[in-house]
Amino acid sequence: MTFSIIILQCILAFSLKAQVNNKLGAVSSYRSIGDEIESKTQQNKESYHYKSTSKTSSKPIVRRTNGSIFQTIRLEFNGIQGSLVKRELLLGFSEDTTDDYDYGYDAQVNEAYENDLHLDLKGMNMSIQAYAALVPEKIVQLKHNSSGENTFSIKITELENIDESQPIFLRDKITGSYFDLSTGEAYQFMSDKGSFNDRFELAFQPETSVGAKSLSTNDAQYDMKYVYYQAKTKKFHAKQLKSMVKKLVLLNMHGQKILEYNNLSKDTLEAGISFNNLVANAYAVLIHTDKNLVLTKKILVN
Repeated sequence: MTFSIIILQCILAFSLKAQVNNKLGAVSSYRSIGDEIESKTQQNKESYHYKSTSKTSSKPIVRRTNGSIFQTIRLEFNGIQGSLVKRELLLGFSEDTTDDYDYGYDAQVNEAYENDLHLDLKGMNMSIQAYAALVPEKIVQLKHNSSGENTFSIKITELENIDESQPIFLRDKITGSYFDLSTGEAYQFMSDKGSFNDRFELAFQPETSVGAKSLSTNDAQYDMKYVYYQAKTKKFHAKQLKSMVKKLVLLNMHGQKILEYNNLSKDTLEAGISFNNLVANAYAVLIHTDKNLVLTKKILVN
């Protein structure tokens, strides 16, 4: 009986590969059944966290030129820590297609996972999507899911009929990062548990203005001028909050967690939280209140 169970576990440990094809191309998504089972077993949580850690490939972008009417971008989403997941996304741009549904060129995701990345077509999760012509003003929205505090990466693996001078940036609205994906480097980030339908977007022109301003979508509910970092004392203050803070997280511009505080009182934040031994750089502070308000502040440490 024990031997049979071991054999079954070995079989389940192999990854499943699901491939989607259409006129635009093919993409694959991978999921390890064995790791998914292990991640849901509480007593093996630490073991899973260790075993599922992997490094993304540093291979350069594959560039192709052919007679197709499409300019295509192939994205790859990978789990780095906390989850073994891999998802490919394919984007195509032409004068013969639109930003709406294009029959034969768009493909909906067959199965969305707890940890995933999708293209967004009017609320639908897409793995392949055609768009109108690629112009500098184009913005492509991405949807992201995370089962917990996991680390992921997003990178470009292949470009077709796209000039090397074409800018391709990934905007992270939580950290404020404007990351150049066209270099072939992977953008690594940490994600809390939840669905993030507007955290990421692709942009195709350089960012014209970058300032140390609030990145929160909840500014109307709280005046962000009371949230600031004081360089002289190396303390971060959040004043006049109406509730306590469940979690405060400091991230660098790659979305990696530097510090975390839990269950902070209003008085503690009034007095200030010490941010010592930080390298001079830009950071993002995420404040989760017990009223389910999420405030985000970009700070600059000199």
